[in-house]
Amino acid sequence: MQSKQVVIGILIFALVTIISYSFLYGILHLGEGISVIFGLILGGTVEFIYRRKSRDH
Repeated sequence: MQSKQVVIGILIFALVTIISYSFLYGILHLGEGISVIFGLILGGTVEFIYRRKSRDH
């Protein structure tokens, strides 16, 4: 069960990071560096929240 949560966490991180980067860079026309940084921060935050919620149950 623990390895399943790790894989899901990695997938959530990757998807949120890619989607947020695409949104920030492609639609809002922010710089590439800023988009990468915000994408990584958002991906890490969402994964952290997921792990915290899954640990509580």
